[in-house]
Amino acid sequence: MIVVLVISILLAIAVPAWQKSRERTRRVTCFQNLRKIDDAKSNWAMINRKSEGDVPTEEDIAPDFIKGVIPDCPSGGTYTINGVGEKSECSTHGICPNSGE
Repeated sequence: MIVVLVISILLAIAVPAWQKSRERTRRVTCFQNLRKIDDAKSNWAMINRKSEGDVPTEEDIAPDFIKGVIPDCPSGGTYTINGVGEKSECSTHGICPNSGE
């Protein structure tokens, strides 16, 4: 009985910390994906001589500037590419902080 009590107390402490860590990892991965999209968008604009505000499609940047396809948000959000000079954003996590643009 005491063993069950100790295990339940440990689980009560560990599970919320694990869930918080998992969500933090998802958010960091999402922001890394947004940085990849923004880098690909900048490269696309430079090579194709596009100006501020021009919006690439997924087909414009995915095969050449991002390997394969646009990555998916690990939390199930959707990415909005936005125009050149604007940060891309996620419907779940928002705009990536510190993306360098």
